Formats: sequence, structure tokens, C-alpha cells
Amino acid sequence: GFYPLYTFNRNGTLEGYKTTNAKSGHYVLRQQLDSTVVEPGGAWNDGDALAWIGDNRWMNYKASTDVSFEDKGTHGSANYASIGARQQADSG
Repeated sequence: GFYPLYTFNRNGTLEGYKTTNAKSGHYVLRQQLDSTVVEPGGAWNDGDALAWIGDNRWMNYKASTDVSFEDKGTHGSANYASIGARQQADSG
């Protein structure tokens, strides 16, 4: 895999992965390290694995996601995904 531009990870190992899914046919972000190897938040920071995508200079964008889970949740919890967007005022 590769580390895509404009991304930052905390407590996760997300990388670019070429999918064989005929629907997309492109690269996706895939979490390569799960909580069976390192419990969430156990490496450096408390909390779940997070991935930030974007640049603080971006002013007009839309955010969406498609999610696929390959396994059941571990450590007694279910898999989940969420998306958040932050609004920023123009500094110019």
C-alpha cells in the first residue's frame, strides 16, 4: 500500500489499497492493523483509530464515505464507522 496525500492517522494503520471490487475499481483506504494486534488507543493515544482527510486551506468541499467490514468486532465491541466535517472561516 501507500500513504495517500492529505491524510493523517491516529491509532490506526490506514493505507491505500487497490480493491478488486468491480463497483469502484479504484484504491480505497484500508485499515491494515486491527485491535486483535494492538488494542485501540494502546500505542500512543487513548481512543479509537482515526483518520483525518483534508487540508486546512480547503474551503469548499463535500464529504462522504462507503464502508465495508471484513470481520466481526473484537474485544467485545461491534465494528463502526463515522464521518465528521469541520467548517472554517476564510482567513483572507
